[in-house]
Amino acid sequence: MKNIFFVVIFALSVMALKAQGVAINNNAAPADASALLDISSHEKGILIPRLRTIERTAIAGPVQGLLAYDIDTHSFWYFDNGSWKEIFNSGNPVTPGGIAGGNLSGNYPNPTVAKIQNLNVSSNFPFDKQVLKWDAINNEWSGLNDSLFLPYNVTFSNPSVLFGITNSSLAGGGTAIYGKRTNGGSGMSIANSTGVWGDDATGAGVTGTGNTGLGVYGLSVQNHGINGWTTAPGFAGVYGNNSALNAYGVMGEVSGKGIAVYGKSTGTLGKAAWFQNTNVNNTDTTLKVSTAGIGRLSTFNITNSSNTSPAIDIYHEGNGKGVQVYLNNNSGTSNAVDAVTNGNGVAVYGKSETGIAGKFEITNNSSPGTALYVATAGLQPASQFIINNSNSFNALLNGSSNGKGAGISLNMSNTSNNSGILELSGSGTGKGIDLSLSNVANSSNALYVNTEGTGPAGYFNANNPANSQAALKIKHLGTGRGIESIISNSSSNAAAIYGSSSGANAIQGFAQVVGVHGQTTGLTGGIGVEGWASLNSSNGIGVKGISYSNVTTSGSVTGENIGDGVGVYGSSTTTNGNGIGVKGMAGSTLNTGIGVLGEGGINSNFSTIGVKGTSYNVNHAVGSVTGINFSSGVGVYGEAQDLDGVGVLGLVGSTNQNSKAGQFKNVYSGNTFSVMEIVSNGLGSSIFSDNTNLSNSQPIFRVKNAGTGDFLKFETNLGTTITTVQKDGDFITAGAVTVRNNKGIVRNSTATQVQSVLMTATIPAGGVSHYDAGGFNSQITVNITFTSSFSQVPYVFIGNVLSGGINGLTATIENVTTTGCTLWLRNWTQSDFTIPTTTLRILAMGAE
Repeated sequence: MKNIFFVVIFALSVMALKAQGVAINNNAAPADASALLDISSHEKGILIPRLRTIERTAIAGPVQGLLAYDIDTHSFWYFDNGSWKEIFNSGNPVTPGGIAGGNLSGNYPNPTVAKIQNLNVSSNFPFDKQVLKWDAINNEWSGLNDSLFLPYNVTFSNPSVLFGITNSSLAGGGTAIYGKRTNGGSGMSIANSTGVWGDDATGAGVTGTGNTGLGVYGLSVQNHGINGWTTAPGFAGVYGNNSALNAYGVMGEVSGKGIAVYGKSTGTLGKAAWFQNTNVNNTDTTLKVSTAGIGRLSTFNITNSSNTSPAIDIYHEGNGKGVQVYLNNNSGTSNAVDAVTNGNGVAVYGKSETGIAGKFEITNNSSPGTALYVATAGLQPASQFIINNSNSFNALLNGSSNGKGAGISLNMSNTSNNSGILELSGSGTGKGIDLSLSNVANSSNALYVNTEGTGPAGYFNANNPANSQAALKIKHLGTGRGIESIISNSSSNAAAIYGSSSGANAIQGFAQVVGVHGQTTGLTGGIGVEGWASLNSSNGIGVKGISYSNVTTSGSVTGENIGDGVGVYGSSTTTNGNGIGVKGMAGSTLNTGIGVLGEGGINSNFSTIGVKGTSYNVNHAVGSVTGINFSSGVGVYGEAQDLDGVGVLGLVGSTNQNSKAGQFKNVYSGNTFSVMEIVSNGLGSSIFSDNTNLSNSQPIFRVKNAGTGDFLKFETNLGTTITTVQKDGDFITAGAVTVRNNKGIVRNSTATQVQSVLMTATIPAGGVSHYDAGGFNSQITVNITFTSSFSQVPYVFIGNVLSGGINGLTATIENVTTTGCTLWLRNWTQSDFTIPTTTLRILAMGAE
């Protein structure tokens, strides 16, 4: 009954209002005459029909101007010209019109900004690379370009400079960018102008990191690319450390004529370079130098003519060799060690208190070279071998040759030289010279002495009046002569063997039949010994010397010189290079003694020389002292037993001519061995190079590399590469790179290391429904485990999409721990999404 009543009332009302508009209100006010429908209220609004997008778009034949509210897009839509248009969003938005007010001026829809916060804005709007800032002088907002306020974070793509600040001042200390941590900073100041100045009291001033690129890159055309400087003892201006396999702590590379690594010392003290191994268990090489080219492997040059120090000092407190040189090319003809001096010094100095000061040996049975070649064109002896200790070793045990050449070759080319070619002096109990030919098929002479002058070919002198031993002893186990003397000059009336004695016998020989017994009592003239043996038989011996003594200071034949003459003189004048002036061999079937042993400094006479080789030959294939080894032995062996002794010493600089103290060369391109190898088991430096010339501008250590290998490599005793300086200039190190005051690329090992872990997160394919205003939100979670854990909770960042896509979903990182995190994908829109299998980059950074 009520429904019928209201229908009747409504019908009557419509009929009554045909002539005027309809008013809907709470105060019974009539409708405005111009309005068909007049709705007014101070408490409520009008509610437009609310539809979902699928419902709105499903309306059949919408009329022009139809209005609806879309609850999926949260916006009003109206139908116009055959399509739905979103109000104030997209399509044809409804824009305001009329005169603008407030902080705007002009007319809508394109007003201009006249004020900000009711403060005037200048017409000088910001141009390129300017910002809108408050101009206190003019009391307005204006476009300025004076500074940048932080924090500031922006992403932009620019093929040129993205951020630039230029300081045109050239005054000292002028800086374009200055970054400072803490109010106090380091308290340091700089004298030079700089582009970027990073200042930190305890941390890093400037830090550069790179994954596959460079962490820090410095480039200069007229100065240093990177300059590191420190005043703290024990720290380096530039520090490189690497613990990775086959990596480098510091690497320098040069492709032209420059220097890959250059160390320079400009003060009165200080080393230009220092390579040190501090691990006593490290068996690896402290310094390894390699070349595949045809140039020198290493050059040590002292240009100060007043310098009396050696070019190279090698200290060895272990049981190993001081210097070991290998020539592994069987067809090579170069010397294992070339030592040349143009002054008054010694080219090679070997000193030993109890062992062998020098050993020269050739083990290649096809080698035509000389194990030891000594020549002089001066007025001093070509070689001196002296024993100053009660050493039982031979004074000379060198020049052992298994090849075709001479074991020892001594040459004196100065016609004015009145000194001996070879001088041996021994104050101990060992032999002066021990010569042994162990080849039973050898038909050559064990000792051959030749002279072209007017002096004796050989002179043996025993100056001790208490000496009861023979001056010369010869022992022969074969059937040949003990001594054979031939005078080929038919006009000579001299004796083939001449002996003079103020005692009982000038020459005395013991045999089954006495071959020679000669004596003279006259003061002048006469022959002390003239021996003829078995003129009608081949079994006699004219002169025979035999020694069974185990004392190394005596021998079957002993030569000694007390004055300025020559104890034993050997000369070779052959023109084919195979002649031997003096040859000493050891290691025969009878003994394993020393072929040639020279000692100097006996009885604290430190001016004497054990072995001295002098050469004026310009051929680098030979030398005053030459050691060649044809097996796995040592070409030249130097050993020092004293506290400050030197195994091998090369000295130059005594004249005004340039020369090298030592040279190590490999001429075989297929040689895989190190050209120079230094093994240290002690506590000192393996290599110590000291340049004391303040005017020297050359590098202390210079490396050229024409091959494809690395310039520098540091390894552990297990073969693990720690630091590498590669051919292309890359510097790879397994440790931290620390520069001045512990500031640099990566902080040192005593501080927290920054660790970066790059991972991928895979999101499975699936559907994600729209957002429900009632509180339901469809989402996807992916648990991520870090490939390396952190000591503290790290920062985690979401990177680029590698494959697939997440459409309009929102990705966040939550639940971060030291070992992993969770990736959340949520749908905050009113649309349903279907995503394929998607892979995202995830980056975690934090304390290692």
